Amino acid sequence: MEPAHSADTPLWYYLDQNQAPCGPLPITEIKALVEKGDLPADVQVCLAGKERWHSLGIALLPPLPVSHAKRKTSSRSGSVQEYRRTCKRCGKVWHSLIEREENIQKEMKGDNCASVIHCCNPEVGAQSRRNVAAHDSELSRLRTCPECQSAHYREEILDRDTPAAE
Repeated sequence: MEPAHSADTPLWYYLDQNQAPCGPLPITEIKALVEKGDLPADVQVCLAGKERWHSLGIALLPPLPVSHAKRKTSSRSGSVQEYRRTCKRCGKVWHSLIEREENIQKEMKGDNCASVIHCCNPEVGAQSRRNVAAHDSELSRLRTCPECQSAHYREEILDRDTPAAE
């Protein structure tokens, strides 16, 4: 019997309720297990061949736009960069500071590393996983339309000048 995925499909491992690695499977199959209720929404996943575990929500995040890297390096002193997002479903516009989202992502990476480093200490590992889930939830909130809760939006990066300190 042939696999339901192509050879080019990335495969992921996930941690079951006993924290034992299972898989590998395409991320879409792991997501389907979550949607069926067979796995928790904050299940930890790891790309096959890698060592870093992430919550499923992080693995499903779209990559940062290419323009982000270009704009960040050319950002003027005294300016703040933000995302201006427009919901594709309802048209609502909302803003989010780029630096805030990047800081959340950095904290999540640190907590993911801590949960792996402290895998022998269940209390520390569990707290690290709770921290990752909290950061994941906050990042999802920032990337979800506050009006209709859709995660489908257009995004542009804005530079805002900050007032000079006197």
